[in-house]
This record gives sequence, C-alpha cells and structure tokens, in this order.
Amino acid sequence: MKNLAGANDCDRYIEQELRRCGIEAVRVERTNTKVPYTIMGKFGDFVFIRGWSYWVVKGNMPLAIAQELYADEVGKTDVRVVGNCGCPPPEGVWVTYIDENGVKLFPSSKKPVNDPNLVAAVERSGEYRFVDDPATSGQAVIDSYHIDTEVGLRFFADTLKRHTAALTTGKWKLQGYDTFEGGDAYYPLDGEYGSEVEAKEAARARLVELEKSQPRASSGGQHGGIQDQVYIVSPNGKRRRFLS
Repeated sequence: MKNLAGANDCDRYIEQELRRCGIEAVRVERTNTKVPYTIMGKFGDFVFIRGWSYWVVKGNMPLAIAQELYADEVGKTDVRVVGNCGCPPPEGVWVTYIDENGVKLFPSSKKPVNDPNLVAAVERSGEYRFVDDPATSGQAVIDSYHIDTEVGLRFFADTLKRHTAALTTGKWKLQGYDTFEGGDAYYPLDGEYGSEVEAKEAARARLVELEKSQPRASSGGQHGGIQDQVYIVSPNGKRRRFLS
C-alpha cells in the first residue's frame, strides 16, 4: 500500500481503497496524526483507520471468525492480529474477553488491591471489569488488526459481510449507571432503537431528564460528579458512555 504519511491528498487514496473493498467511507474531522485523513471506514461496529502503509481495524472479532481469517493464506500474513509483526495466531495472550455489554474482562488476580480508588475508577469507566476467570465469564475476541495489503482488506471485509448476522444483530439500547453506588451499578433504560442516531437522540433526552432530577448544582453533573451516567449499547453488546 502507498505510504500516506504526511500526504495532504491522502483522502483520495483512502476513499478509493475503501470503495474497492466495499467498506463504507465516513467523513470525520481532520486528525493530528501522521496521516492527515478526514475519511475513515466503518462496517457495523468495526472502524477502519488508515495508517502509514497499512490499515488499523478496531472492533471485537469473535474468536471463531478470527480463526477462520487466520486459516486463510492471506489472513495469516496480511491481516495481523492486534498489529503484531510476528503474525501470531489468534490465541493465548492476544485474545481479549468481553462480557455481554462489550466490557473487557480482567482476572481478579490482576486487580490492584492496594489502590481501591483506582479499582473503582477503572470499573466506573464502563470499559473494564474484574472477574475470577475471564475465559469462563465472557466471550473471546480479537479486538484489533493491522492489514498490510488491499487484498487483505478486501478479504477481511468480505469475511465480515458473510458473518454479519453474528456480528450485528438486535437493536440499539440504553443503560444507566448509578455513579454514587459505583461498582457494577448499571441498570437498563426503557426503549429499543433501530439506529445509532435514534439511540443518541434518546440518550441526549435522558441527560436532560437527569439534569432535572439530579441537577449539577447538587450532583456535580456528568464530569466528575455523582449524577447518573448514560451508556449506549450497540447491537453486538458493546457499551460506551454518552456525554452530549
């Protein structure tokens, strides 16, 4: 692939590569990165970002599909698990475990027991959670890839399309989080939504309701306070916080 580091016309090449591989091109704000792109790719919950001479893919690939990718000659050499240059198979330390909400699971043995505030902050972020055994408590996934060739990018995209039902089923939903209680204090919110746009509108309305029931003057608001938080849950269960 062409090295696009510092290329002011990088978007032209990025859009071409995405189009040829059947991946949706999405406009974004220009980033302060080596590749000054304003276009990225998107397929379901997978995001495609152009690096210097390779593509970075972020998203939770179920282990069975990751193994299918690696079993192919192109997938084994051109589609690198977590970006590792040694092209390792999707196993062992390269596997991440997530719960039904997309939260990454870590063994309790790794919990920093001498810093309970850090533990609380990590779990409150909604991105990580400690459990006794991640392998038996969650789903095994590979959470990122580097792809070195356009052939590899097309192969990756075609594989995603074949497994769409396994990756993006169901509806968008909302969850609340009781910041005052802390820990795993998530709770469901009413409603299911057919698109991310609809879910964001509902999340925005929920923040307005919280400002009335838990005003920032007494709760401290969303940034550092104890006002309840709002999370959007994608069809594949990945949860992320909504702020505005």
